[in-house]
Amino acid sequence: MENLCFPNSVSIFMKMVVIVLLSHHTLSATSPYSRPEKFYVNCGSDSNVTYGNRTFVGDMISEGNSVSFNGKGTEASSQSGSSICGTVTIFRHPSSYKFQLDSVGLHFVRLHFSAASSQTELLTARFTVSATSGSTHHFKGFSVQNVNETPRVEEFLLMIDSPKFEIRFEPERFSVALVNAIEVFSARNDLENTPESEKNLHTIYRLNVGGSKITPENDTLGRTWSIDDDFLYGKDSAKNISSTQKPNYEPGSASATSDTAPDFVYQTARTMNRSSNEGVAGGVLMNVTWSFKVRSNSRHFIRVHFCDKG
Repeated sequence: MENLCFPNSVSIFMKMVVIVLLSHHTLSATSPYSRPEKFYVNCGSDSNVTYGNRTFVGDMISEGNSVSFNGKGTEASSQSGSSICGTVTIFRHPSSYKFQLDSVGLHFVRLHFSAASSQTELLTARFTVSATSGSTHHFKGFSVQNVNETPRVEEFLLMIDSPKFEIRFEPERFSVALVNAIEVFSARNDLENTPESEKNLHTIYRLNVGGSKITPENDTLGRTWSIDDDFLYGKDSAKNISSTQKPNYEPGSASATSDTAPDFVYQTARTMNRSSNEGVAGGVLMNVTWSFKVRSNSRHFIRVHFCDKG
């Protein structure tokens, strides 16, 4: 994750001597948390759709909805695609969604984007997105472009201090803005152990090391975990290990819980492939390295998951 400022791009390398997941899993757990049933918005639609074990309510349904929409020159359109990518709201002027939240504190905000290849103005769309709660600007002028048929999700973790929360879309001149779906829901306030002033984060990578892709249906918080193969620097340096045993979370501590990551994350790992380093001169440090492209001059929050043998 990165703090919300957006300069140039550089590469960051992560080195680890070993990432181990073995038979006896012991993690810590705090009080139970249940992911709220709202707010999930199916944009540009008058019907509901299920995705990631949650019901996304059509934004054209007003009855009993705590989400209001403010915008002129706005269109709803159907397009090819399944689930929440099957409809889209198109903005020709600055417009916003307003949410009356049930609580303040840490919230996930996800924006889903996808554009059908037949809709040229969506493929060339250039626009910005901003989010505010009360007088707090969580992010302003977040730029979006190059949307295509491949579903794209921009995820933010925000410390919201007012129940009045607004997401604003502003198209550039002679262009349009769009969104297919929106998620806004509360999270545990201790989910990220960062200072209060830095709890406005934008997710850029989330990897399941040594395992397969994890979809929202298999994560209590609806997250997607990508495979790490494309980020591994020197693929022969590591080998996969796995376990079928479920993690054993220790109660009463403020570390990992079942919401920190799905069990699948702790059931796979990579360890150094010592056989590939045979013949290396003594004293040379072996390592496993991942390489990421990131924005320069930004502060980044890096979380590394470990589950060791007890």
